[in-house]
Amino acid sequence: MSLDFSPIFERWPMLLDGALVTMKLAASATILGFIIGTLCAIGRNSKVEWLSNLCACYVEAVRTLHSWCRSSWYSLACHRWVSP
Repeated sequence: MSLDFSPIFERWPMLLDGALVTMKLAASATILGFIIGTLCAIGRNSKVEWLSNLCACYVEAVRTLHSWCRSSWYSLACHRWVSP
């Protein structure tokens, strides 16, 4: 049995373009996340009460959303493993 990689080699430029787009999106998300995280950290330590509360609400909402998504994924994954 031999594997035929010719379709992959034919589409190599398209695959490289996709990898480049993926790296650009990852870099953009990292930079944007760093900026938002830094601004929220500064805002949470602010003496302006409404700004501190707003940043705290944002942080808790993002943490909750992340936890909810992760637990939903685990629930779905475990359901597939356990169900016949």
